[in-house]
Amino acid sequence: MPTKVTHTNMDLFIKSTIVINSAIFLLFLFLIALIIFMYHQNRKKLEELTFVDPVTNGMNRIHFEMGALQLLQNVPTKSYALVSLDIQKFKLINDTFGSEAGNQTLKYIHDILQAHLQDGELSARITADNFNILIRTMPQKQIVARTENIMKEINSYNDHLAQKYFLTASVGIYIVDEPNLNFIAIQDRATVARKNVTHTYADHFSYCQFYSNLERMRLIREK
Repeated sequence: MPTKVTHTNMDLFIKSTIVINSAIFLLFLFLIALIIFMYHQNRKKLEELTFVDPVTNGMNRIHFEMGALQLLQNVPTKSYALVSLDIQKFKLINDTFGSEAGNQTLKYIHDILQAHLQDGELSARITADNFNILIRTMPQKQIVARTENIMKEINSYNDHLAQKYFLTASVGIYIVDEPNLNFIAIQDRATVARKNVTHTYADHFSYCQFYSNLERMRLIREK
């Protein structure tokens, strides 16, 4: 004879079904949460690899260029100046004290640069011991004084050292009179100026050269 289904058995069946379905639903929610968490973690890692300098933990070159282009959009000519700053004989730090000390020094320089930025300005390590700073334009003498003050603060770690090790910098400056140029060309002009630094001064930490029309004509001839 067929087995008679009792109310008790039916209740147990319904409860078991509810428990199983609830467990499946909770597992489903857990998997969704795990996928979302992994997505955000991977996205964060990808953003760090793409936009963060591994030595300074600040902007890398790509991030700097994107930010600079955004600042240069729809601004009058000569609103900004791009400063290319190269630490002289930095290799001696790595050779003398090791690469870890060199990296710590680069981060220290980056942090000083960041502390000197004003609203609407950017800085980043571009390659090795070369930094770019996008600053609001001011008279040339003030830009020179500003870079010298930055380098003085960078060298302030020597104040309490018996054996001092001073850092100096070659500095190329391009007053951005063509803000619609692609950013590689803008950087090239600051770099050309920096590489043309010829004057050094015993009582200065930075040696500046502004990009000029003569250099512009030379670049045109070389193309």
